[in-house]
Amino acid sequence: MPPSALTSALRVLVDLVATTLASTVREAVAAGLTDALPEVLCRAALPPLMTRREVMALTGWSDRKLAYVQAQQRIPFVKRGRTVLFRTADVEAFLS
Repeated sequence: MPPSALTSALRVLVDLVATTLASTVREAVAAGLTDALPEVLCRAALPPLMTRREVMALTGWSDRKLAYVQAQQRIPFVKRGRTVLFRTADVEAFLS
């Protein structure tokens, strides 16, 4: 086989492998994004600090349950004046 034919055949093979690899990577990335996107969007919508009402809405807890968890210091909180705020990351860590 002449060198130019070998080079041409090698180019065709490299193009085929590159196309197949690109297609496989594209499908894998699309599947990964489809799985992770709802969680990412949900986290992006949450504020960095949450009020008691927001924590109760997120967790489904009553005011009494949240007060109990807060009193046991199981979820860290921040006070701004008389307002009690919870870091979203701390609430998520507690729930997981």
